[in-house]
Amino acid sequence: GVVCGYHLSIIRPQVPSCGPFVKRLFDSAYSKATVAVKANGLTRVGLSQYDIDNIQWPWPPPEEQTAITRFLDRETSKIDDLISEQQRLVELLKEKRQAVISHEVTKGLNPDAPMKPSGVEWVGNAPAHWQIVRLGQCASIENGTTPDRTKQQYWREGNVPWLSSGEVNQYQVVEAREFITEQALQECSLRSLPAGTILVGLIGQGKTRGTAAILQIEAGINQNLAAILPSHS
Repeated sequence: GVVCGYHLSIIRPQVPSCGPFVKRLFDSAYSKATVAVKANGLTRVGLSQYDIDNIQWPWPPPEEQTAITRFLDRETSKIDDLISEQQRLVELLKEKRQAVISHEVTKGLNPDAPMKPSGVEWVGNAPAHWQIVRLGQCASIENGTTPDRTKQQYWREGNVPWLSSGEVNQYQVVEAREFITEQALQECSLRSLPAGTILVGLIGQGKTRGTAAILQIEAGINQNLAAILPSHS
């Protein structure tokens, strides 16, 4: 037997073989649209037992329900297999993309270039005419901050784009979701960084930490981002 809490409703079809068909009915676009409408009233955030009782369904004879369910089980299984194959292909393409990037930024475009030990374990050999430098030698690195959110003068009617760490999940940052005021720039150890700045996430469980994006607008950043401004030398 099954015991459920008050957030669940048990449906017992009069004919046991109809259960899988009822499940498929709830999977249908019609059912999802009906549920969305019934659950989004002015004061409700969910469905009542009355709502479930009064959903109107197409209801074929039991033997036809069984045939429909078997057909759907077979066809949706094929589709699920195709989805799994496509997801695996996407993962393989991501791995290939990563490998291409990793090779070119450490070995260069000329496969015949003389190589030498780089002295950096993860790089291995590098082209002999390349230098090995610290990032700080070829770029300036800055950090940002979050203006006090209790002070309306820093946020209300702000027109200066301001970014948090989640923005690095984009390859290019072309817009901001939050804005601060000019007063916040002046009083909170912030500046509006120029387009072309590289942003790197400093925190996160692998999703944002170490992930980089190119800033395509002028914007300030919070303390969980590093701004890298490459020099032209």
